[in-house]
Amino acid sequence: MKAALIVSVLAVALVGCNGGTSASSLAGTYAADPSSFKMPADSKSSGMEGMAKMMMESMKLELKADGTFNLNMIFEMSGKFTVNGNTIKLTPDKIMGQSIEELKKQPGAKVNQSDLEMEILEGGKKLKPISKNATKDVGEFIFVKK
Repeated sequence: MKAALIVSVLAVALVGCNGGTSASSLAGTYAADPSSFKMPADSKSSGMEGMAKMMMESMKLELKADGTFNLNMIFEMSGKFTVNGNTIKLTPDKIMGQSIEELKKQPGAKVNQSDLEMEILEGGKKLKPISKNATKDVGEFIFVKK
């Protein structure tokens, strides 16, 4: 009986240590870390890496406990996010204050709505974009929780 109780307590402790990532535990403001930036090999050209690092200094991601987010890059994007294990998925529903549907109706608009996935690092202190489109086109970098 004592052994079963000890095993149960250990199992709960292990699950608590490993599976505690949730929307509320990730809530907070994250800033892109320019020192973590790695330019895609096929995109390297003189000056581009420096310019990209400068732009990263203004990149902010706010995750809210209710499962919504705001991402400020060159433009603002907002939507909902979900957590699955050590991955967070951002699903935008507004870009620059307009819904995806509104944007698609604009003449000549080419709206490619895709989710942005990030790996959760160090218990949520850091987030690393892992979406194939993002890392291929933009490069690799890390968001750090403030």
